[in-house]
Amino acid sequence: MSEISTCALCLQEGTLRESHIIPKFVGKWIKETGTGYLVSAEDGAKRVQDITKLHLLCGNCEEKFSKLEKYFADNIFFPFHNDKIRTFDYDENFEKFIISLSWRALKIIGEDFKEENPNSHLNSFVDKAEVHWREYLNGTEESIDKYENHLVFLDYVDDNKNSTIDPKFHWYTLHSVDFTIVTDDKRVFVYVKLPWMIFVTSIHPTSLDGWSGTIIKKNGKITNYQSINDGGFTQFLLDRASLALYSSSGPTPEVAQKRLIGVIKKDPKKFLESNTLRSMIVEKDLLRKKKMEKMPESVIGLVEEIIRPAIDNPNLDKAKNQFNKWSTRQIADKIADLSKEESDKLHISILATIRMSGILQKDEQFTFTSNSLWMTFMVTPHATKEYQQEKIVKELKRLRQQTDDKIPLAVFSFNPQRGFESGFLIPRNDETDNQ
Repeated sequence: MSEISTCALCLQEGTLRESHIIPKFVGKWIKETGTGYLVSAEDGAKRVQDITKLHLLCGNCEEKFSKLEKYFADNIFFPFHNDKIRTFDYDENFEKFIISLSWRALKIIGEDFKEENPNSHLNSFVDKAEVHWREYLNGTEESIDKYENHLVFLDYVDDNKNSTIDPKFHWYTLHSVDFTIVTDDKRVFVYVKLPWMIFVTSIHPTSLDGWSGTIIKKNGKITNYQSINDGGFTQFLLDRASLALYSSSGPTPEVAQKRLIGVIKKDPKKFLESNTLRSMIVEKDLLRKKKMEKMPESVIGLVEEIIRPAIDNPNLDKAKNQFNKWSTRQIADKIADLSKEESDKLHISILATIRMSGILQKDEQFTFTSNSLWMTFMVTPHATKEYQQEKIVKELKRLRQQTDDKIPLAVFSFNPQRGFESGFLIPRNDETDNQ
């Protein structure tokens, strides 16, 4: 569709195209690498088939932006996501691309910002920035050096260092798109978020303090060795994620579960290879850690032992590796869901078995049972790795003969000098052993 009006960039009257605020290829990438659809960052219940479009630019200006988007796609975005490159050389096209993003965001929501903050002294700076950026993109202003452009690369948060991070935070940072004007009455800047990347362009003040390794100039090099010593921005990011993920209009758990089941049934391999599943794994790890904060140390240790071996095996493809990670975490979740009484009983039994094995200098074991999990913990002080593995297989077979096929089974063999060997049986249609 098109309409005759004034182009927001060149200010000439002509036929306006439907312009993407966020580049179209970004939305396509999200759908192809995730669950196959986009979720609006402003409304978690809204499934969208494309990134927001508006009649904003004429054909010539749209083509100008398309060339900048192609530069970003070919030189930054796809090398980052597909080739795992984290160091990039860039030229002035990258700075222009960032300004094109920030200008579009400012043009679309600038008036709303001023209406919401009618008495703010920052409004005049917002108006001046829109003019300066527009003239720079039109080529009538040679430089926008007074403003700073920043690129922040995102990644999975280390839950050991950030135990208070929201488990769903990664859905926002790594899977959604978002843009807004950020202000705290002392400063104002434009914020545009793509999957794994944040772009920020300063408005006032024109310099962002505490940002290291993030600035983009006319040409240079950018890497993921970055730091942001800016508590205000960190809190904004957490708040923005909460707004997107927990809005009152967000999807109910039932709706979200139904969507997920539909995606898995449609293309199981695609789901196993998706970034969506990877984020779900990280989310479950964060939730589990919060749940187990007050559990006995020995029980926490068992869960850590389950998760630690679930690392990528270079001999397996991505789908199989992610399947293994997802499967073993089912056992970890069963342990995390034990009641206080059950976890205390398990803790006492673990310590008693270790102590008795040390006194007698021979193998000792006990079996713990609940409605959701059967587990054997054995201590093998003089065993080889092969002997431990043989005992695990035998014990799993024994437990399997005695329990309901629907109950997960776990066996831990602990050698004081060498550590753990473990094996699991997780019920599913094509039940297999994880060892």
